[in-house]
Amino acid sequence: VLLSEDSNYVQDLLLRESARALDVTIRDAFLSPLEPLRNLPFPRLGPITLPLELAKASLELQAIDKSDHKKLENVRILTDALNKGRSKMSTDNSSGNTRSGSFDFPVGRIIGEASKRRLALTRIGVRFGGSLLSVQSERLRERAEKRGGESSTNNDVAERLAVRGADTLDMLTDAISSLVSNLAK
Repeated sequence: VLLSEDSNYVQDLLLRESARALDVTIRDAFLSPLEPLRNLPFPRLGPITLPLELAKASLELQAIDKSDHKKLENVRILTDALNKGRSKMSTDNSSGNTRSGSFDFPVGRIIGEASKRRLALTRIGVRFGGSLLSVQSERLRERAEKRGGESSTNNDVAERLAVRGADTLDMLTDAISSLVSNLAK
């Protein structure tokens, strides 16, 4: 089911949730150091400060909100669980508690199986890219709608930037869907 060449509900759900987790994790890693810049006041001098307004609007659209914090916490929980499992395996291996090499990583077998499923893995990877773009587009549209009721120059810039970005991401998502359809032929 997970490595099926054709899309299915379970695979789509995992790809979409993985895309959400990756989106928020990357935004957190890259934007956390820039957070103080987002709150800096600067004078509005028309076209002279437009690049600063665009940068500030972009940072506001990418900011981590309450739902993103929840997703980050879920990613941390999963990461901790995987790391505990990995450290337990290595402890068991080092103390000689393995059963006839049951924890040996079968690289050759994995490469062989991956080569047999090359087209399926390609289609899954392309669909994951589409899911990532779709998640980002949805986030931008949600943030544009939230800003729609507020009136200020920076909110107007942020709203227009979000809508334009979401439209562009939607076009890329459509192109990826077309690519997936062509790969199926």
